[in-house]
Amino acid sequence: MSRAGSEDFIRTVQHVLRRFPVFPLPAFALHVLLGELSSVVLDSQHLLPQRLTGAHFLFAYTQLDQALHHLLHRPNIHTAR
Repeated sequence: MSRAGSEDFIRTVQHVLRRFPVFPLPAFALHVLLGELSSVVLDSQHLLPQRLTGAHFLFAYTQLDQALHHLLHRPNIHTAR
């Protein structure tokens, strides 16, 4: 399972959705807009599923692009008939 930082995550989402890159927002602008909540966006979060991997859980998608493609390109189950 690979680890992805926020820049990797954004880049992968853009690739999966085939979107153009969004210009980066300066940290001070996020501080003004979000206040203390900006730390959630700006600070790195390295989360590992230790309990799941310790229990020998097998992930269907071990790569971020595979998981995002599955989530973002699946058929809409709420379409009108």
